[in-house]
Amino acid sequence: MNKLIYLSLILILISPFSRGQQNETELKKEVEVVKAYEPNISEVFKINSTPQIGNRETEKPAFEYTIKPRPVFSTFQVEPVQAAQMVGEPAAETGNGLLKLGVGNYKTPYGEAFFNTGAGERTTFGIHFRHLSSHGKVRLQNSDEVKAPVSEDQAEIFMNQFFKDSLTFKARLFFDRLGFRYYGYSGEKLSTTDKERLMRFWNEKQAFSTGGIELELKGKPQQGFGYDAGFKYQHFATVTGQKGNIINLGGRINKDFDLFEGRLDASVTLTGTENKDKLTGREYDNRRQAFVVAKPSVFFSTETAGLRLGINSYGVIDLDDDLKYLITPNIKASWSPAENWLTLYAGADGYMQQDHYLAIARENEFADPFHDVKNTRHRYILTAGILGKMTSRTSYKFQTDYSAIRDQHFYILKNSYLNTSGEDVLRSRSNTFDVVYDDMKQLEISGEFHYIASDLLNILVKGSYFSYDTEKQIHAWHQPDFESSASVYFTPEGPFTFTVDLYYIGERKALITAERYDENTQATQPAPELDTVWKLKPILDLNFGIEYQYAPKLSFWTKVNNFSAQKYDRWLGYTGKGVNLLLGLSYSF
Repeated sequence: MNKLIYLSLILILISPFSRGQQNETELKKEVEVVKAYEPNISEVFKINSTPQIGNRETEKPAFEYTIKPRPVFSTFQVEPVQAAQMVGEPAAETGNGLLKLGVGNYKTPYGEAFFNTGAGERTTFGIHFRHLSSHGKVRLQNSDEVKAPVSEDQAEIFMNQFFKDSLTFKARLFFDRLGFRYYGYSGEKLSTTDKERLMRFWNEKQAFSTGGIELELKGKPQQGFGYDAGFKYQHFATVTGQKGNIINLGGRINKDFDLFEGRLDASVTLTGTENKDKLTGREYDNRRQAFVVAKPSVFFSTETAGLRLGINSYGVIDLDDDLKYLITPNIKASWSPAENWLTLYAGADGYMQQDHYLAIARENEFADPFHDVKNTRHRYILTAGILGKMTSRTSYKFQTDYSAIRDQHFYILKNSYLNTSGEDVLRSRSNTFDVVYDDMKQLEISGEFHYIASDLLNILVKGSYFSYDTEKQIHAWHQPDFESSASVYFTPEGPFTFTVDLYYIGERKALITAERYDENTQATQPAPELDTVWKLKPILDLNFGIEYQYAPKLSFWTKVNNFSAQKYDRWLGYTGKGVNLLLGLSYSF
């Protein structure tokens, strides 16, 4: 997309009285034949497919920073340092309870309820329930209209206990479930008979159900000593037959000395997954793994500067594999020549990303359910940046990250062909994603701009440019070259509140790799001459919301996602819904 057009849209968004410009960018159906590529076949989103409802919180910009990694656009992403807070809405006085009800197009019901005991007590208790589902159809890029139901359910009970000696104990019981169907596929439109014949998971139901408990014990620093400890247990199960358990035990201790502060963060995560095909009875790779992390560090500080020196150490004990480990630097330095107005910072970091089954299911729900993805090692992340204020109401941040990543997984589709009389005939087509691995270097250049025009108007603009240097793959599959967002929160005098969000995802490349099946040997071989690359054009997604405060405890609202009705694929073959409209009310008690 022409950058001048995009910048014009940003300027239109910043004006609270402007109308959102509509723009529709479809998947560019351009296919390249890859002739010299041999794939290594092994065993990332703010744009939502359904309207999202949630409370926002308004805070003044914060200028502390951290250098932490997190997954770039769904799969692998280095987390930028934290600067200005996201634009938010002031939390309403909701008493002890809040009820939200809504309904939308695509046969979408929504309901959410909160209840908390009063603040100020030594013991607080709360419950939370949520349901959001959609039952409509989606028109894929090949014009095939298919059913694409999805449902999200959450339930949690939580308790906080505050003791006199500055000790806090927290507990939470939780359950969440994501249900959907494997409704998508790429390529030419197929008949119902061909879809059922060629695709193992065509229109098959899937659901990820997770339940567990979290416990946390935290002590406020006393005499220069602080600590916290936590325990988390999760059990998950899927409709397709996978189930497993995740146990995490971790904590932190820190101690102030005369010249520095010492700190140790440590954790152990035990994972066990059973992966069995219900149809064939075949058992796939069952994982039994211990993931151990230790991060010792020391911190020196003055009024204008800070320095942290430490290491990050990771070890993985797997019953079916050799010991894996990673040691990275944990160095962070900052200097503020003008306190609260200008901070320069730099650092070196790294981490190992545990790609257990539940993590992959949340990253890409359409991944092949019979997977066992390797852990990803971010060997080092070099960071440098600047943040501060231009005025009392304007803050900014610019940052550059350069990362070296090993065993990065990419999601691809796979087709199988049968060679009959010298002609390749399609034998099977996948609509669930396999993974390929590669070592790569990644460069990210990002920036943020936060402007508080008044108590009535907040504006936040963010953008990131990405460059990938892969060793084996010809592209970083499904990863964008650029992404950005702009958010506006406007509260004029009166009962109305307006929010506008604009998201932009740059061009991405997706791969369908091919293999040829030999009926005589009953073996398959890669067929790189049949591999195809699909180009996913940029995404422009405009969302807005309006709330009308009818009474102190009653308000009416509407939320619209993808207002421009753009037809885009989150993952190749899985086209999202068009305009999502949700209308509802909120009642506090």
